[in-house]
Amino acid sequence: MEFDARQTVIIAIVVLLIGKLLRNKIAFFQKYNIPEPVIGGIIASLIFSGFFFFADIVISFFLEQRDILLVVFFTCVGLSAKLSTLMKGGKALLILLIIAVTFLFLQNLTGVAIAYLTGLPAKIGVLGGSVSLSGGHGTAIAWSPIFAEKYGISNAVEIGIACATFGLVLGVFLVVQYSTIYQRNITYSPIVLNCQQ
Repeated sequence: MEFDARQTVIIAIVVLLIGKLLRNKIAFFQKYNIPEPVIGGIIASLIFSGFFFFADIVISFFLEQRDILLVVFFTCVGLSAKLSTLMKGGKALLILLIIAVTFLFLQNLTGVAIAYLTGLPAKIGVLGGSVSLSGGHGTAIAWSPIFAEKYGISNAVEIGIACATFGLVLGVFLVVQYSTIYQRNITYSPIVLNCQQ
């Protein structure tokens, strides 16, 4: 079963709205700040997997508009960046940049090392490294065709999306745990206001 462009967009909107509804209703998703597209996407993938495993129905989507929308999205992000805003960041932004670039290398080294230990090509390690973890779902989807065509990784999209989802969920979980521990260790002192009437 294949959905055309219109049906694909409608299903994507419904999946997003289901994720939004569930996030508003379930405290767990709010506490761990799980995004609506991830919630709806996981539920949709479980449903479509059920069709495949239990009814032997393969469902595919028309994805040509996805690539166009990704270009539009990244173009808008790039156009909204201003050098004057970046200059206001000063020393703190420079430190953040150094940390981010360092983590890009660490993500790739970790990905390549895990690929090597599991007997997979190093290119899969890079796809599961900074491409997915720092770039996120959009970058993983945008670069997957290149990994598929140039390096013969036929399931590059699935690997990229899985790694991006894993990184997103793990990152959210770690940040929430850290912030919870941090908030418990803060002692609040009352502020006394001296108001003269």
